[in-house]
Amino acid sequence: MRVIVLSIRDRKILETFLKTALRYLSFGIFFYVMYSGYYFFMQKRIIYPRHIIRIPPDIYDRVPGLERIWLETSSGKVESWYFRASDSTGQLPLPAMIIAHGNAELIDYWLPIVSDIREMGISVLLVEYPGYGRSEGKPDEASLTEAFITAYDSLLSKPEVDSARIVLFGRSIGTGVICALAGARQSAAMILMSPFSNISSLASDYYLPGFLAKDRFDNLDIISSYDEPVLFVHGSKDRLIPYKHSKKLLAASRNGELITYDKGHNDLIGDWKLFWNEVRPFLIRAGVLVEDGKTDSSG
Repeated sequence: MRVIVLSIRDRKILETFLKTALRYLSFGIFFYVMYSGYYFFMQKRIIYPRHIIRIPPDIYDRVPGLERIWLETSSGKVESWYFRASDSTGQLPLPAMIIAHGNAELIDYWLPIVSDIREMGISVLLVEYPGYGRSEGKPDEASLTEAFITAYDSLLSKPEVDSARIVLFGRSIGTGVICALAGARQSAAMILMSPFSNISSLASDYYLPGFLAKDRFDNLDIISSYDEPVLFVHGSKDRLIPYKHSKKLLAASRNGELITYDKGHNDLIGDWKLFWNEVRPFLIRAGVLVEDGKTDSSG
């Protein structure tokens, strides 16, 4: 066996290199632990940044067709807005859509989008998150899930709503809320915009250990056992929630479709009216709408 003997000079160079490498490694480990620790203690403020959201004036009483419903939950009163479909046929019951918005939004922000959905003959229920806007409580997976289950049950108490044609729509963090609702209540279809497979997997995209996540929102688990149609909508340039999450969910789904836009996260939809026109065929295939776009009264 050949033995390599280092000179005194070479040994000093090697020792200096190893000490320097160890020093940098120690700094790297220190900063990674600090980075992970910051996420662990601040994750609620990161996932639910309600503290940075400006609450607009309360205009519910000036919006035609808006019915405010206060939901009684264990965390307090949660606000929701109900809009009956703009149906001209008089046929009842009508389908309805429950919407869960993004983490830096309020139901107020979705007001301009509601009219296009109503014109398709679909009623809309916008549900606020606990602790957001004018709602009481604190947001987390349990409180959001409870609020949306309560909202769902409240919606089905309306005689004009067809319980067999409930569509669940979620955007970004709202996809986690909607999947949690789908795991607890029946629905005809789901539309998931910019979804993630689960919070743990999303955390790993930011080089964070997934086990630190307090709220899991395991969309992948729900999707893999969901039998109804699911439409995934994602931007191929999304850097906040990478496009690969929708592809993973699509692969796990039993009845999934994917619409891809060459966009990012917050600029995904440029024209909502065009978007709903593109979604209409999916709603027809799901049995929510009939060919002419009018709701089916047979439900």
